[in-house]
Amino acid sequence: MSVEIFSPFRWVTYACTMSLMSVKYVLSMELLSGQHRVTFGMGMLVTYALGIVAFPFLCHWLRDAFKIQVAMAATNAPFLLLVFVIPESPRWLVGQGRLKEAEAVLSRGARFMGGAGLPDKFDLEEVVRRKSEEERHNEKK
Repeated sequence: MSVEIFSPFRWVTYACTMSLMSVKYVLSMELLSGQHRVTFGMGMLVTYALGIVAFPFLCHWLRDAFKIQVAMAATNAPFLLLVFVIPESPRWLVGQGRLKEAEAVLSRGARFMGGAGLPDKFDLEEVVRRKSEEERHNEKK
């Protein structure tokens, strides 16, 4: 494979990797609590930097553009399986009007973080209504 063919494919791989990193970052910020957000966010940056440092060694070891592309794609392939594990974003669900599903996701997240789930008196519709009233009130100012 020539440099003329390898370079555009490498650019597409990089662009897709950056997009995937953005998705991983946003989801982790929505699903993790405060202390874990910082740790995970910094860990993502460190692993990305290590990947950049390791790339020349990978190229030297494989010495074939096709194998390099396969190796780069293989590092992100396991994250495709997360589609079946990670729930929809509660913010997105609320934006789509799917409040019951959003409440179920929030409840599972609260239990996962060591709690008993959402409080019995928790009403997501009331929270959304109050938030939209606050936003309208702030727009008038």
